Amino acid sequence: MAHEHEDQPTEYVGRDQTMKADPKGAPKRVAVYTPPAKGEAHPKIARLGPALRLDNAEADLTAAQLELNAAVNHLRSCELIEAAALTALIAVMPRPSQDEVYRAHIAKEQAAKMARVAQGLPAVEPPKPSHGRSAVDIAAAQRPRTSQAMPTGTTLRSPISRRIV
Repeated sequence: MAHEHEDQPTEYVGRDQTMKADPKGAPKRVAVYTPPAKGEAHPKIARLGPALRLDNAEADLTAAQLELNAAVNHLRSCELIEAAALTALIAVMPRPSQDEVYRAHIAKEQAAKMARVAQGLPAVEPPKPSHGRSAVDIAAAQRPRTSQAMPTGTTLRSPISRRIV
């Protein structure tokens, strides 16, 4: 199929092949606007104003993207500088050895025991019950026991035990 304008060189583009094409390489982006030919009436739909606004908006967008990329790169460089400073700080600060940590823990436990003895309490605190704090358990713990198998301080359980025969 033959084109209508095969006789015209390809460097001319447009509706009527009157505009020169952009040179090869990195062309500048411009919104498409086809001006009316001489003697023609102006088209009813204005295209130059929106085309210029589009070009301005694209330029603003490109500038904003460049600014954003510069800010992201600056943030990354600042993060690297901060990481280097933190690494240098950690290298300068003395860290406790495992033995020092263990000895400090034992010394803290011994100091707590000595404080309890000074108050007249036993050195080791009696264990606190981790269960059996409901109203039923408290009432069951306070009832009198008739069996030696179930002393008063035990939690509520059945007095019937199964025997293996």
